[in-house]
Amino acid sequence: MRACNNDFSALDVIESRIGRTAYATGGVGIKIDCDSVAALAKEAGDAISVMAEAIADDTITEDEKRTCIKELLDLQKIASSFLLQLNQ
Repeated sequence: MRACNNDFSALDVIESRIGRTAYATGGVGIKIDCDSVAALAKEAGDAISVMAEAIADDTITEDEKRTCIKELLDLQKIASSFLLQLNQ
């Protein structure tokens, strides 16, 4: 990836247009405290709410799929940061 000088902004645009979200997996994770646990709970609640709304009519539209994927990826990002911190 040297050709792009580690600038992945063009790839991020392409990924976002197809409903994907990139996030860093390296680093030290997030500090585990009340605020970060509250953020995890909020993201979990958001993901559950969006999923429940999407399945309420027994049909998941393409827009609902994209929204569900985004919310689940947001949740995954926070959960992965917790796991990274706990595994150190």
